[in-house]
Amino acid sequence: MVPKTTSGKLHLLDNSHAQLHSTDIDMVDPPSELAQSCLAIIEQCHEGHISLAQATVQLVDLLPDDDAGNKAYGSYLDQLTEIDHERALASSRGLNMNNTIISLGSQPVRD
Repeated sequence: MVPKTTSGKLHLLDNSHAQLHSTDIDMVDPPSELAQSCLAIIEQCHEGHISLAQATVQLVDLLPDDDAGNKAYGSYLDQLTEIDHERALASSRGLNMNNTIISLGSQPVRD
């Protein structure tokens, strides 16, 4: 528990100089409708319903053509690239496992 002083300020127990003022705490706003739509596109790609190319085209069509839109696009593209990378790694692991199983299955059984 963080002790309160009579002034209403919260002080940390580790004797640091950091203080939290109850009036300075900002509530995080829920994502905008645009952000929710963009995240839905990311999720569709993650679930395999649309390709990386389809997702990027949808994002370009959805986002505004300004600095904020370009910055947001870069962030969403990073997420899509990570999804694509993870999918490629999983596919590679699956192919390697399949080749190993085939290789082991073709070896003669020793008595």
